[in-house]
Amino acid sequence: MRATAITEAFLTLNNPAKRAQYDKTLLVRTQPPVYNVETVDPFWTLPKLFVLLVIMLVFGGAFYKYNKDQAKLEAECNRNRGTDCGNPEVLRYIESTKIPGLLFARF
Repeated sequence: MRATAITEAFLTLNNPAKRAQYDKTLLVRTQPPVYNVETVDPFWTLPKLFVLLVIMLVFGGAFYKYNKDQAKLEAECNRNRGTDCGNPEVLRYIESTKIPGLLFARF
């Protein structure tokens, strides 16, 4: 059996046509399998993150300013001995009755 395999290998390698066919089968067996890998671009790219950061800063700043203004109105209401200074309706009324140029004026 071993002698037959050796003879067959010698005849295959000695014949150029059979040798070329044998080399092709070896080449197919030694090449790694090819996988189709689909690449997906990440959703959060740097420009999108930058825009999100700017939007968050703008809204955060507006929220901070709103809370600061509400605290000032509540403090003013308490200074004037208001009875319901925690009520947002009362604070809106106080804000609507202010004269814009006299925000820091003291009488």
